[in-house]
Amino acid sequence: MVGNLEGPSTGESAVNEGKAVFNHPSYFLPCVADTFEAVQVANNHMLDQGEAGLGLTLTALQREGVAWVGAGRNLFQAWDYHLVEDKVALIAASYTCFNDRNATDCSTVARISDPDRFFRSTLQKIRTLHPQAAIGMLVHLGLEYDPLATHHHKLVARRFLDAGLDFFVGNHAHIPQQFELYRGKPIFYGLGNAVFDQDWGKWTMVGLAATLSFLQHPQTLRYQISHIQAHQVHISDFSQGYKPYFSPLDTDFRVAEWAQLD
Repeated sequence: MVGNLEGPSTGESAVNEGKAVFNHPSYFLPCVADTFEAVQVANNHMLDQGEAGLGLTLTALQREGVAWVGAGRNLFQAWDYHLVEDKVALIAASYTCFNDRNATDCSTVARISDPDRFFRSTLQKIRTLHPQAAIGMLVHLGLEYDPLATHHHKLVARRFLDAGLDFFVGNHAHIPQQFELYRGKPIFYGLGNAVFDQDWGKWTMVGLAATLSFLQHPQTLRYQISHIQAHQVHISDFSQGYKPYFSPLDTDFRVAEWAQLD
């Protein structure tokens, strides 16, 4: 399982504090490691505790055995990929690295506004070293609390798919957003929350979990998405520690069949 880690984890003490400044407690990452193989660390809160906080978070993830995508000591590392079961290569990027609408530059968190050479270099590296792998991208982007993707959001997703991706998964809106199949390739514009304390609204307490199945093409030997299943995530309240519960949705379909509606 792969998800978005919304913010750093530097322990109990925070370098920076404020209303929208995040810092997960020390016990949080071991809980993440119980469920997630890898996490996306490209988002607007990952540098809330500065570069030092990012470094501590990546060190803690490594200690817990959790891989990450979307950040590193430089942009080449930030744009590097993680290979899942030798079938799927994942990369990640955000619309910003600080919670300032991309007003501040940075060199440790991948952003969709970074020079195109970083994305294309990673794409070429994957195709050379793992020609069989499907390639997906996790992107922190979108208008918060809006179920519909913006025109810009759609352009970004489709541009990356046209450049060679096989699927696109978005997050940032904190509520579930729309889904589409673009030229036979799935786009989840926003999965919503999974474990989050926004219990002041109905839609911030539900999310989506997407299960993608892959089959190897008999001629090209590349892995392709064969099946998609979506599950609804119901988040409990504070008294239960915001624990997520999963239930299936009526969105269980084979890509080949659903593509006829595209």
